Amino acid sequence: VIHIFAKKYANKLKDDLKVVTDENKEINGLVNNYSELESQIEQIFENLNKYNESQKSIVTLGNQQKQAEKSVHNIEKVIKDDIQSIKNLKDSNEYSEYLEIREKINSLFSSENKIKTNVEQQFSKISRPLNKYVYVSSLDKPQKKLLVDLIENPYSVLTVTNKHDLVQILESVRKGVQSGSVSVKDVSKSVSQIDQMLSELDTFIDEISTFDKSKTNLESKLSVFNLEKLSLAENTLTHHQNEKSDLEAKIKRLENEISDMVELLPKHVKS
Repeated sequence: VIHIFAKKYANKLKDDLKVVTDENKEINGLVNNYSELESQIEQIFENLNKYNESQKSIVTLGNQQKQAEKSVHNIEKVIKDDIQSIKNLKDSNEYSEYLEIREKINSLFSSENKIKTNVEQQFSKISRPLNKYVYVSSLDKPQKKLLVDLIENPYSVLTVTNKHDLVQILESVRKGVQSGSVSVKDVSKSVSQIDQMLSELDTFIDEISTFDKSKTNLESKLSVFNLEKLSLAENTLTHHQNEKSDLEAKIKRLENEISDMVELLPKHVKS
């Protein structure tokens, strides 16, 4: 009896286990499908968010682009006004007069160079005794400094104020050459050249003084025109032109960003 019932219930148990196993497979399939669906839905929402964010960014960037274009339009008007302001300044009688004075000052420099060259040529003839005298002189400190400056740049020290000291220095150098304390190859020639320099000293000083007065007089007349005002206007124009260039570069960058985002929209939809 036991064997009969054991066989009977064993078959039933086998059938029940089969049913349970089949149902378990179905449940696992449903669970897996549900998990995959959840993952896919999450991916869909993520792409939807990307799509929506891209659209918002496109609108934001578009507004920024419009604002930048509006700013460019406004600054173009400002630049136009800047150019007109500069033109008005340059068209004024004062500016024309200023340019004429500036031209006269520039023309003076050729005269200055001529005087300077002549002075340097004359002093080069006595440069040896002057350089020698620096080391043996008994001059006081200011005169010794003046002697050094005379050797390095004679044009700069030939002034009415320095005339008395310059004469003393040259006479002292001449005495030094004559006495032999300043050694030179040809004493008589050096003395003659120093005497010539002494005789021409007044002429050089007068020429330089006349030039300086003419230059100072012309420079004082430059105030007829406010050059600082023109420089400020030109700097303002440059600033606004640079600002416009920056805005145009920004517009170009925004256009590229918008274009890139528009291209991404179909990709988000496809995903």
